[in-house]
Amino acid sequence: MNIADEFARNGAPQFLVWLERHGIDFTAVGTILGITLLGALTRPWGQAVPRWVPGLRGRRVPRWLLLAPGWASALTLVPYGSLGLLVIVTGGLSTVNTAGMSPVVFVIGFLNFFSIGLSLGVCSLSYQRRTKRVPAS
Repeated sequence: MNIADEFARNGAPQFLVWLERHGIDFTAVGTILGITLLGALTRPWGQAVPRWVPGLRGRRVPRWLLLAPGWASALTLVPYGSLGLLVIVTGGLSTVNTAGMSPVVFVIGFLNFFSIGLSLGVCSLSYQRRTKRVPAS
């Protein structure tokens, strides 16, 4: 039985099953989306739609469109990564509960969750401050 069959048997959404059947790990898709969000929060195309996008070129990107996923991701990934690392540091991770994987895989994974969450938080704060409307005097 492969992972896609196991996902389907456990009632995973069809989109995740489709991704796995085509050899695409859903966590990789999440990482790509997170990196794209980081780019949008730090680059000019996160404030105004680029010229090459038909029908939308030059329009301002609504602040909430980037801030909502930025803050939501930061506020979930930082605690998740921190708690995972805390479990590892306190000895709660053993070969019995790692499904046969090396504990190093979990260290790298939780470090990545923590670091991308922290990056999204810093970039969301920066974007929020840079795009704040200044009241007319």
